[in-house]
Amino acid sequence: MPIKFGLILYFGTASMVANAALVFAPLLISGLVSSYQFSESEAVFVIATELLASAFSAVPALWWVSKISWRGVSIVSLLALVLINLISTLLVDFTYIAILRGIGGFFSGTLLILYMVVIATLPDTERIFSGKLVVQLLFSALGMALLPLVITRFGVDGVYFILAVLGLLLMGPTNAIPSNAYASVNKQCNGAASSSVLYFPRNNILILIALFVFAMGTSIMWSALVPMGEYEGISLADTGWVLSAATVSSIFGGFLSTLAGTRYGRAAPISIGLFMGAGGAILLMFSSTNVGYFLLGSCLICISRVVTIPYLVGLMSVFNQFGRLAILSHVALATGMAFGSYVVSLLMTHVSLYWLPILTLLCMVITALVLVSLKRPVAAEHIKLPKTLSASFKR
Repeated sequence: MPIKFGLILYFGTASMVANAALVFAPLLISGLVSSYQFSESEAVFVIATELLASAFSAVPALWWVSKISWRGVSIVSLLALVLINLISTLLVDFTYIAILRGIGGFFSGTLLILYMVVIATLPDTERIFSGKLVVQLLFSALGMALLPLVITRFGVDGVYFILAVLGLLLMGPTNAIPSNAYASVNKQCNGAASSSVLYFPRNNILILIALFVFAMGTSIMWSALVPMGEYEGISLADTGWVLSAATVSSIFGGFLSTLAGTRYGRAAPISIGLFMGAGGAILLMFSSTNVGYFLLGSCLICISRVVTIPYLVGLMSVFNQFGRLAILSHVALATGMAFGSYVVSLLMTHVSLYWLPILTLLCMVITALVLVSLKRPVAAEHIKLPKTLSASFKR
């Protein structure tokens, strides 16, 4: 099946802008500390609040996913993000910043939900999702290299201004987003399945748990790389190189996943990803003053994330009915990432950072156990969507 490069490029760029709180978490935390004199725990709290607010956007999404224009949702959300990022450059108070970034997180989550829903309806979900991650990571690598210079000269306000400009540019190609695919499906059914908003069989619940736990485990380590490097006695310059190398390794892993698609099934890539995550956590346990262990462990954690999540999303798409499981999958990912950041904030204040790799390792083990408990799906659980949706992207 040919790869839809235009679709992948748009989703990757837009996801990077919408997901900046996670993608650039280490730099934003550092920028909030240096620009606004926040404590590290306050800076982490702001990022975690933005991620958690992203999850709450699922509540209205359960309604609008089959009711209103997806294209309209995309335009309104992008416009809101542009305004919020511009207003963020004018504020310095911790409370106001946290509240505003939380509101921004809500609209970011709406965009990410929309992209998850659309991708889950397309054939070859894993390949498209992996390709989106590759594009997102390419921009992330560029950001990791350039944003420290922006923060040094303009403060974290410079980052928010750049995100506002990118959001404005992304409003142009929104005609690539289809109006709505699920509305026509809902009219064809008798109403029983579509009216049961929270109808999910056992497998669906297990998939949501796996997404939540895995996202929390990887978020713990990603949010803690800079403070953990300081805790381990590794210089800030070396930590910066580690962040860049980890991002590059993520691009490599995502590129391989994009090429592979479902050629080797889902079980093998997911297993490899979980083993990488567990191995990275173990290396980070013993990385004290050892830059090599710190580098390799960080790279393995990042590769694990970009290899495992696309295949978990592909697994989710098998059971996705009327977009609601896709919405709750975003909730699972967003809340998992937010809880991971909150755990880092808590342990930085009250407990040793040494426990963070142990928690990540535990999350990998729990994810594996949950996935082993899945039952083989039957064909009736997967509802086929109209072909008009795929036709919307042949431009």
